[in-house]
Amino acid sequence: MGEGYTESWMNEIDKAERAELDHASTYTVSKFVPSLPRDTERGWIRLTLRRPVAEERVQDVAEQLGVLIEFEDDLRIIISGEKASAKRAAQEIYELSFE
Repeated sequence: MGEGYTESWMNEIDKAERAELDHASTYTVSKFVPSLPRDTERGWIRLTLRRPVAEERVQDVAEQLGVLIEFEDDLRIIISGEKASAKRAAQEIYELSFE
């Protein structure tokens, strides 16, 4: 790399450190969920629904398929359990969000 190239990047880094660039930064809150299974037989899925679904209907699916469901908000849920069951539950619940 040439000296001019490295010099231009050094200037960009210097401007960024002093917040002189026009690039807007977006910061979001991390949605880390502790204590999810690390077992190879088990898995989890974070699902974003198209429309809110009644909690009772979601719990019915969970009971039928033997998975655990945690609501983050009206449109985001976490499904954990056996991988195949979690996948099937995600499909069924997502379909419910279209009704």
